[in-house]
Formats: sequence, structure tokens, C-alpha cells
Amino acid sequence: MNKSKLQKMKAKYGKIAIWGNRDYGGGASREYANIMSESGFTLLRNENLLVPMNNGEKILFTGLDDTLLGNPSLPSSYQMEESTYDVLLTHEPDEVSQYQNKGYELILSGHSHGGQVNIPFIPQVQKKAASVMKHSNNYTGGLYQLNTNETLYVNTGIGTTHLSARFGVVPEIAVFNF
Repeated sequence: MNKSKLQKMKAKYGKIAIWGNRDYGGGASREYANIMSESGFTLLRNENLLVPMNNGEKILFTGLDDTLLGNPSLPSSYQMEESTYDVLLTHEPDEVSQYQNKGYELILSGHSHGGQVNIPFIPQVQKKAASVMKHSNNYTGGLYQLNTNETLYVNTGIGTTHLSARFGVVPEIAVFNF
């Protein structure tokens, strides 16, 4: 996705991004922050962003650094006292166990690409395809109820990795309306 397409994206309450492993690799780290900034995104790296809604409520977004090539660390949770709803953004879904029971109602992740290959009635294929990507074996895509208060959503994304093909895993861009 080029910068002009990112710039054209509209969001009533702002656009937020975090770092993923591909944002570091191959020299991308020298450009990623600039591209996100020039495209109107707030790039979070182990930071909180409190977003006020029109109804007076506030949503806290906590964005973590990438697990594989960065250094993720939860920032202070004092802003959770001001928020109505708390969302954690972390690139690799299998790391969710480290952040459970920290007060986040929703955890958003990606990285898995849905395994890229999904053949109905043969789940072993998707499991094997996902296994080549570290930190995405347990959660490959979709909605997971972690406990009564926490939900994990893993986006399958639009790209590929290791295999430069997708079969049975439709590329996705998710839109959440608050």
C-alpha cells in the first residue's frame, strides 16, 4: 500500500498504527515512521493514546512495539482510570497471554496472515502454513473470546509472507465502529 492510499483513508477519530516485524526489516524502519506521519497516522510504540468520543466517553488505545524485532513493553496504565473502553494493539497474536488480565476489553493483532492457506475440511494445512510464522500458531485469524471480559481479534491482513500466495484466506481490512 503506498503513501497516497494511506493518506486518503478517512477516520472520524484518527488513524493509529503500530510497528510490526515487516516495518523493521529490510531497511523499512528508516521510512516507516515518516510514511505513517505523512499519512496522518499516530504511530504508537509502547504508548497510550486516549481518544475522546462525541458522547463524552474515552477509548484508550495502547500500542506495543513488535515482538520479533522490537522491544514491547506495556506503558503505565494510569490512563485506564479515565477511559470507558481499553484496546491493546499488538502485532503478534500469540503474545496475548502476556497481556491478558491487564484491563483491556479488546486486543487487536495481525501477523498471521491467516496462515495464507486454508483448505476446508483439512485444518492441518492451515496449521502447518501458520507454523512457519513465529508467534501466530495459536491464533491465526478472526475473533477469540479469551475470557468473559477480553476479546482478541486477529486480522488476516492483505499481504503474504514466506509463501507469496494466498489460498482460501481472503485478504481483509477490518473496520471497527465505536
